[in-house]
Amino acid sequence: MSSQYAKFINRRTFTRLFVMVAATFFVFSLASNASAAGLKTRLADRSEVQGTFTLMLYGGVSASDPENVAILKPESDGHAFEIAARGIDYKVVKGLSAEAALAEAEKFLGSNIDSEQTQLVKIMSADGAILGFEVKSLYDPLRFGTPDVVDTHYTLKGNTVRAWINIDPEVGMALNSGG
Repeated sequence: MSSQYAKFINRRTFTRLFVMVAATFFVFSLASNASAAGLKTRLADRSEVQGTFTLMLYGGVSASDPENVAILKPESDGHAFEIAARGIDYKVVKGLSAEAALAEAEKFLGSNIDSEQTQLVKIMSADGAILGFEVKSLYDPLRFGTPDVVDTHYTLKGNTVRAWINIDPEVGMALNSGG
């Protein structure tokens, strides 16, 4: 009985420590970008995706890794996009039509064995201008506890849009503990 209690306390301590570290990282990342403006995201319709795009495919490390996002950057708007993520490479494909960019994004995200559908959102400035689009997978909530397992947010500093991409902390804990 006492060894079960010790395991409970250790798991509880680990969970609290992980949440504290994640929260600290988040606060420091916000503080380091204090001069950057936060951008809004809203659900988008495919008809809003028009023009020629650079496609940024983030993740895809393995067929079961849920940390995958595709970003469509319009080639005509003059904004630079960069991904601020921890050690995961991303692939860039330039000069794609809207249809081709969406098809490639969905093919990339669909290669994950747990992906059930995709979600399209527009990345918008404070005045409502569309700066780009994000496509990400949604998952069975019974598998991960939530359908949206990747936290993304965007900032604008000067002419550069920075994408901050992280796995949801609770999903990350479950994956790291073998759940």
